[in-house]
Amino acid sequence: MSQQIQFGDHPFAVKEHWASKLHWDLRLHCYGRLLLSFALKKSPHLNPDQPLKAVRTPNHNADYLLSERIISSEYGSGPMAIWDKGVFHVLGTESMTLQLSRGNLKINVIGRRLNGNFSLKWIGPGEHDWLWVKEQDNYADPLRKFPNVLTPEKIKELERKNHVLNASESLDLF
Repeated sequence: MSQQIQFGDHPFAVKEHWASKLHWDLRLHCYGRLLLSFALKKSPHLNPDQPLKAVRTPNHNADYLLSERIISSEYGSGPMAIWDKGVFHVLGTESMTLQLSRGNLKINVIGRRLNGNFSLKWIGPGEHDWLWVKEQDNYADPLRKFPNVLTPEKIKELERKNHVLNASESLDLF
């Protein structure tokens, strides 16, 4: 089962990031050169019955979308590697901005691991408190588990290279 990329799709990435705690950074390209950003407390999955806590974090520059590296001497220090990447588009007729302002962003994701419909739902009370929800669709799979990418070998590779993807690599979404 595969989805087709459509006009108007935007790049996204999920990064596995070991800072003070292991978490996954969800980055959705929007607003020109900005990435809408959320920290997921647990590994993303395809189970509609298990929404994930998503903490809204400051927008990031689009240059960070596909970078892999070990962050040092700044907030979020630690190894960070791409867990998934692909494209997404907003579902429905309302803009991404309007859906976000109403606390319910609905998107369709086409990634290497994540596929199908997802939503980001504001749960409050604070502005940063959201849920990342896999919607029930043909891609839902409660039993599917994905391995971590920050293996000891990957961390050694990042240490050797202190790797940041260059512009030509960043265009390779699949």
